[in-house]
Amino acid sequence: MSGFVAAVRGGKQPAMITGLSVSDFTLFSEAAFRFGALNVLHGANSSGKTHLLKLAYCVASTLVPRPNDAAPVQPTKSWLEPALGSKLGAVFRPEGGRIGRLARRVQGTKSATVRLELDSAGSCAFAFSTRSDRSVAVSETPSRWLDQAPVYFPARELLSVYPGFVSLYETQAAPGRERRSISDCKGDERMPSGDAHRVWFPEMIEALKRSWSRTMSWAELADLCERMTDRRKQIREERGIQAAKLKCKDCGEVMLLRTDVSGISIRSALFVLKKSGVITDTELEELDKSWARHRKDNGLDAFGRTAKKR
Repeated sequence: MSGFVAAVRGGKQPAMITGLSVSDFTLFSEAAFRFGALNVLHGANSSGKTHLLKLAYCVASTLVPRPNDAAPVQPTKSWLEPALGSKLGAVFRPEGGRIGRLARRVQGTKSATVRLELDSAGSCAFAFSTRSDRSVAVSETPSRWLDQAPVYFPARELLSVYPGFVSLYETQAAPGRERRSISDCKGDERMPSGDAHRVWFPEMIEALKRSWSRTMSWAELADLCERMTDRRKQIREERGIQAAKLKCKDCGEVMLLRTDVSGISIRSALFVLKKSGVITDTELEELDKSWARHRKDNGLDAFGRTAKKR
């Protein structure tokens, strides 16, 4: 279960979402969904369920302009393009605020397309590329605005209102994870908080092993590392992994430690390939030296991108 999007109503008749089609959006190369009165999305972890719900919410909520938005009488491309881009950035929070990060990462420039269908308001369709910043290109506009905004409830919030769930979560240990109360800390002891500091999750390692090849260029490996960074962010979001905690021994205040402050580097990927048995010690040494030369000759940072001048 990933979440719940409430029905959208507009005017006298319900404006129900009847379809959602995407291509090259986050994890999806191409997918199309048809919806009825009651719908259930199910699938493995990190398969994209939450992304679909958030995307439907982004589009539907943009079609309900607020009083101070100075929206036109009818939806127009010029108004929707920056509004949709802003909403996508606010909900998905891509790195750097660039919605182009939501387009499926492949070598070169790629465009993601989205089309949301409403039974009594037409369709809203748009596209954006990996180079897009904070705006989209709208190709279809709905016939009218919607009167009532949708509501998105993440699964964690739905579970938290279930009687006894919070107290059970705080006192019981999850498989493979130690849980202790704050009172167990002594001095500046870090609190265990799931996989808050894990850089590579098993799903990421398997994806890296499947995607990497010895003929891959450094630019292609840099793109692959970006996809791994995006995958890690998605895994943490879907699993509700919170920041680790640090308790001050003097005042007793509990502080959250920052996590996920950097992406997956080229060297990190190389060492994971070695640890997974994909390459040998000799190959790792050769690749590491080759990467160091390539990085220096081309002025690249640790992630394979052009280093910013100080």
